[in-house]
Amino acid sequence: MLYSTFFLDDNTHLSVPIFTILEIVRPQKIHPILGAPEVVRGLYNLRGKVITVLDANLSFEKDPVEDMEEARIYIIKTSNEIEKVVEPEKRIQTSPDNMGILVPRMDMVMDVQDDEVMPVPGNLPIPTSEM
Repeated sequence: MLYSTFFLDDNTHLSVPIFTILEIVRPQKIHPILGAPEVVRGLYNLRGKVITVLDANLSFEKDPVEDMEEARIYIIKTSNEIEKVVEPEKRIQTSPDNMGILVPRMDMVMDVQDDEVMPVPGNLPIPTSEM
């Protein structure tokens, strides 16, 4: 399966399955949301569609993404969009609305076999769904 990889910092390299990505964009103006949890960077206007953007670094208890020159926003497909293109055994649950994940720096696309996928390292906090 193909994965788009990105860095949180020099030592943390993560990936997102390609089939979950609607598109990858350069961040323009992200509008903050008053009272939102810190991990929510704000709202992004994607050709008239409002997308909630989460900061990947803050999700993993790292410093917020600051360098917007190298940063990218992964626009994640909805569960319904994934359902239309992926066989049932590989489907994953996402949001009912498109969402964005702000990452500090992209890397490459990799073809990784299912048996090569590793779990999140024990020293990296796993994000919770508490918001």
